[in-house]
Amino acid sequence: MAKHTPARIAEIREHLSKLAARRIAVADYAREIDVADWTIYSWLKQHGTDALAEQVAPRAARSAAGVDLVEVRVGSGSCIEIQVGDVTVRVPPASTADDVGAVLEAVNSC
Repeated sequence: MAKHTPARIAEIREHLSKLAARRIAVADYAREIDVADWTIYSWLKQHGTDALAEQVAPRAARSAAGVDLVEVRVGSGSCIEIQVGDVTVRVPPASTADDVGAVLEAVNSC
C-alpha cells in the first residue's frame, strides 16, 4: 500500500468531508470524482475519523440486484461484511461492484 503525502491526505480528507456533508451514496460520489467506491472506503479506513465513518458507512442502500442492505460497516478487518437476512456476505476490498452484485443476486434468489 502506497504512503500518501500530507497534501494528498488533506485532499482525501476533504473528499471524505464533502461526502459526509452531502449525505449521498458512496457510489454516487465515487462516480463524480472518478474513483472506485472501494477507494473511498479505503480512504475512510486509512484517513477518516470515527465520527466521519459513522456518517458515511452505515447508510441503507439498494443494490442493483434489488437486495436491501440494512447496514454496511467498514472496520479494521480485511473485508466488508454485509448482512442480508440470515446470511453474512464478506466482501474483500478488491471486489468490483459487479462481483458484489452477482453474489447478492445469488443470495436473493435462494
